[in-house]
Amino acid sequence: MKWIMLVLVLLGINLYGGSSGFSSYDEIDKLSNSTNMVLKEVDKSYNIIENSRTGKTVYTILEQYSNKDEANLISSWFRMATQLSFNHKMAFLINNSSYKIKAVLSKLSLEKKKPLSSSDKKFIFSKIDFLVDRTAKDRVQKLDEIHTSKMNLFIRSMPIVNKLTKKRSLKKFKVLKKGEKFKLLYKLEYKNKNNYPLKWGFIETVKNNQQGWININKLNIN
Repeated sequence: MKWIMLVLVLLGINLYGGSSGFSSYDEIDKLSNSTNMVLKEVDKSYNIIENSRTGKTVYTILEQYSNKDEANLISSWFRMATQLSFNHKMAFLINNSSYKIKAVLSKLSLEKKKPLSSSDKKFIFSKIDFLVDRTAKDRVQKLDEIHTSKMNLFIRSMPIVNKLTKKRSLKKFKVLKKGEKFKLLYKLEYKNKNNYPLKWGFIETVKNNQQGWININKLNIN
């Protein structure tokens, strides 16, 4: 990328049209340095879950507990929450589920055979906090769309991200009956590990003000 920019400048080409307007190598160096800064910021954004000093990542830590549903849930949450191009839609989910992810993570610290170390727990907590701080700047527009349910829907405390959140229990998930009206407050879009787009909505039922997530993939809500 750096060399492409330099070649374009040397050829007198301005990316925004017209001549480059550069008359010295000092100005070329300034452009090169600013380009490098931008690229570093991009790299930083995509490596927010990695410790660049050690190469340790959230995933390498959690892989040690791959037989645990809790670890798989946290890993899936990170893969969803770090889809940066959708952060303006992720903000509400990240800010409202981060404490649950921390609680689930804390369970790994109680493992008898190989408990999660305090340093690894602190490391993952710091990555969760980074995402919370970052998305706190992304103001998600609140919706007030009224819809009528065309089928029975499960209201969940979190969208389905892996096996652990697929469990259906009437004690854990409440059902939105067919024909019931609900208010759509927020929408979320992300892609699963197979690159399939998923859509979830955070709703409030009109009848009794129950709140939670519902799968809106099949409801034709854009």
